[in-house]
Amino acid sequence: MGMDFLEKNTVLFSAAYDYNILDKEFTGNQESGSSSRSRISQTLLFRVQWAITNKWSVAVSLPYVWRKETNSTQLTNFNDLQSSGIGDLFTQVNYTLFNTNRSGLLFSGALKFATGSNNEKNDLDLDLPADMQPGTGSTDYAFGALYQLSHIFGGSFYFNASSTFRINGNGTRFGGKQTFKFGNEFQLIAGFSAEVIFHSSKVVPALTAQYRR
Repeated sequence: MGMDFLEKNTVLFSAAYDYNILDKEFTGNQESGSSSRSRISQTLLFRVQWAITNKWSVAVSLPYVWRKETNSTQLTNFNDLQSSGIGDLFTQVNYTLFNTNRSGLLFSGALKFATGSNNEKNDLDLDLPADMQPGTGSTDYAFGALYQLSHIFGGSFYFNASSTFRINGNGTRFGGKQTFKFGNEFQLIAGFSAEVIFHSSKVVPALTAQYRR
């Protein structure tokens, strides 16, 4: 979720690239002795935010997704599984409760539409697993909050804390014959940052911790 304190008539464009590799297998909480599969997921996320007033802003996000899974056991005739395509459209409304020189608090609500493909197939014309698809096939809801405290420790230090909760809906597969649901997700992110002037440029180092369930 893109949550920023914006002034009226401000338009903010952003693009982000995310790379994830999963190469460990678990049974419950115990890691297996050897992993036979690895998965690489890449996402290019485009977002635009527009502040209608100093209180209200809207945002739209759209990802492009690449996914590839390799099975090293060679026990099947499948080639490496892979998919790519436009993901699910994410729309959002933000409301700034207050934003002063010292602190700010913002609340957000969002709706995700199932615009991404959910029926990509492998070489044998079988549907890929749900978590290999560019889209989830479900309509989801999300809520968030952002708090910022500025100019602490007597200087250009900042504290930021954000929390999001996503409620996932039901998706369908195999021509509507199977219904599934990804688990709901809660995230809490908090950290400190500082503004440092370096050769007439502003550098902002940050230290952040994230909790996800």
